[in-house]
Amino acid sequence: MSNSILTEIKQLKTEYDNKMKEYDSAVSEHKDKLDRYKTICDMSSFKECANEGQRCEFSGVKTVRYGADSTFKYDVFENGTNCSNAVFGDPVPGTKKKCYVAATSCEHPDEFNPTVLQASSNKITSKINELKNIELQMRSKIKQLLGYRDKWASDFSNQEQCLFSRLEKLDNRRDRLVDDEIASSQNVEGQFDNLNFQINQTITQYSLWAGITVLSGIALYIIVKKKSGGQGGAVAKPGFKLNIGQR
Repeated sequence: MSNSILTEIKQLKTEYDNKMKEYDSAVSEHKDKLDRYKTICDMSSFKECANEGQRCEFSGVKTVRYGADSTFKYDVFENGTNCSNAVFGDPVPGTKKKCYVAATSCEHPDEFNPTVLQASSNKITSKINELKNIELQMRSKIKQLLGYRDKWASDFSNQEQCLFSRLEKLDNRRDRLVDDEIASSQNVEGQFDNLNFQINQTITQYSLWAGITVLSGIALYIIVKKKSGGQGGAVAKPGFKLNIGQR
């Protein structure tokens, strides 16, 4: 859905750029006509009709110029007009201006007439309205897109919280595994120590038994030898061979 809105916005932007070119062309065309009209009207006589901020009254279609000294803006009006920057623009900023109305409508049969000038002015107004309409459409689409952005932000926040929750659970599982591993290792070490103790105990017991066996053999040998010596020096040979250190 968002991709579709972006595509529509791009299309509207392209349309807006094209309309702006048409507007610029219409303004340039109107300016050229005004300049031509100014040249024609400069040959006519103008009379003062109002100061800046007042209303210039007349009947019929007349050409009015607005400004001061030799700097003026011209336009065509019917049955009077307000004499202000809002109507004409400001040809001489910071200077008191006046309106002057031409004795005639500055019509020149071979060059110009007021309806042609009005038509070019209407064309500019039409282009401005078209631009405003496209702008409203773009604003609506952008607002809609921002709505999706807010929804994405909310969804992302929820997914982020869910992810952090899963990571926390994994951390807990990892900690439990580490604890189990430590406990298992300690248990193995305990079993090893116990086995080592048993081995050492067995070796000790074996050593004691072997020592006792050797001592018993030596004692028996001494006893037999003494008995043999008491019978005239004949050494009695016992019927066994003493192997010390052997079991």
